[in-house]
Amino acid sequence: MSLKDKRREIKKFLRSKFLFLKLKILLGYKLRVCFFVQETQKWNAQSLYDKMAKSNIFEPFILISPMLDENSNRNSYKDCIKFFQNNCDCVELGYDDNIKSYIDIKKFKPDIVFFQQPWQLHNKQNPKHVSKFAFIYYFSYAICDSPNFIKMNYNNFFVLLKNILYLIKQK
Repeated sequence: MSLKDKRREIKKFLRSKFLFLKLKILLGYKLRVCFFVQETQKWNAQSLYDKMAKSNIFEPFILISPMLDENSNRNSYKDCIKFFQNNCDCVELGYDDNIKSYIDIKKFKPDIVFFQQPWQLHNKQNPKHVSKFAFIYYFSYAICDSPNFIKMNYNNFFVLLKNILYLIKQK
């Protein structure tokens, strides 16, 4: 398959995912928006979460999971759970502490997933896996000084917001 054909297939796939979201909204269903987090220090989406929670189109939830490398955590998984339970209404756990097992994000049926960081994640929770059933976005916790950073990280996010605002207008 040529590169042009691959691009055409990707565009077709993304268009079908977007049409599914549009249909879901038009039928009166809420879009499930997952904020996938591992560290409290990098949490910078509280205002977006709160606005989505007040909306009649979104059903946001926090999904907490430890990173694969436990030594890299600045705070423990349990501290993270406490923090988000105190600050957000809907908190889910992406790790079963009893059996020491990561839970597949697909189980939570998200339509959109915002990744706090797209690395050190289990195979059932990484962006490559999640992109098969949900729109994925990296919600950066810092600004880089690279001139390409804006192109790489923000364009897709704003396209999604523009499309969602269009859907809201149509309803």
